[in-house]
Amino acid sequence: MLAFSIGLVHKGSNAIKPHDERNDMPFKPPATLANQIAEHISDLIIHARLKPGERIIEDKLARELGVSRAPLREAMRLIEKDGLVELMPRHGVRVAALTRAHVEDLYDILTELYAMLMRKLVDGITEDSTRRIEAAVKNLERSGKQHDVEGYYHAIFELGTVALGCVDVPLLSRIVTELWPAKRRVEYHI
Repeated sequence: MLAFSIGLVHKGSNAIKPHDERNDMPFKPPATLANQIAEHISDLIIHARLKPGERIIEDKLARELGVSRAPLREAMRLIEKDGLVELMPRHGVRVAALTRAHVEDLYDILTELYAMLMRKLVDGITEDSTRRIEAAVKNLERSGKQHDVEGYYHAIFELGTVALGCVDVPLLSRIVTELWPAKRRVEYHI
């Protein structure tokens, strides 16, 4: 879930709500055990510690993580929505394959979504959004100059998060961020 501290336009008007400092610290409910497990397994897949096609043995993984199978199964369903694993009825779970066609389709879709994001960003550019984008770009450049691969990798997504935060299009934000686990996986493997 992404939360942004931005002004909201009231429906039916162009009036913008004034900045409220309480929005600087948005409420984030604690992650459930299943969400924590899903994040951990996603990281293993994204960082290639679990390989494409590899079967995930639920009993073994549950023991390794010190959890029961119920939250592990719920985590697997969450990860399946991200396209990182495939649930095979009566055959368990395996890490989803990373095919050339999948990567090409993913980037075709993201190209269109990012183009839409840029159009909306340019149409509603403000001094604040310019300042936020410039700061994110400087962070990206700094990581590149320092040859900090992991920092650069994170800075790419920070820039995307900032750009999404500068436009008020919740549906676009949701669609783009739902594709990010697959994008992170691809970019880590490149």
